[in-house]
Amino acid sequence: IEIDDSCQDALSLSTAQMLALNKNTEYKLAAVIGPYCANQLENITKVLAEGNVTQIIPVPVEKSVVDSKLGGLIALPLVKEQMAQAFFDFINAHFEGAKAALIYDEENAAIARQVKGVFAKNGKQESLFSYAFEDYRFDYDEIMKDVLQNKTEAALILGKAKNVGRMAEALKSHRRD
Repeated sequence: IEIDDSCQDALSLSTAQMLALNKNTEYKLAAVIGPYCANQLENITKVLAEGNVTQIIPVPVEKSVVDSKLGGLIALPLVKEQMAQAFFDFINAHFEGAKAALIYDEENAAIARQVKGVFAKNGKQESLFSYAFEDYRFDYDEIMKDVLQNKTEAALILGKAKNVGRMAEALKSHRRD
């Protein structure tokens, strides 16, 4: 679903609160992409973290927000090389020694190569498992089975919004924490 809060402080925060409190299993959120405005970012991030909602922030934010150690917060820069390094750094900071999944579509193969390169450059290629949507014919359950079998603790999903959402939903339905 798409909710436009027009960057109004009260509406932005109350929207986040409603999303975080949603307990309906049929309409459980896989992730929230946003906010696109920073005026209530810190409060919104806290509310969504308390609600165990994964949050992807697609715009530049203060480094202190990214370093806040709140669960479920992912901030991605816009440059491929920076995104790859940011994912590697995130894994090392929050899941040290854990295995990570890289799930992507053909359109994002260049970014996937960058991520694989950063892991290899740092001697951690054995802790990164890659899954291309096309190799699985977009069968989210099959990808999820392999991700779980490899005991990964975090995933970077790259692709069209519909595919990312469905994959995140499949993974979240089997989340261990």
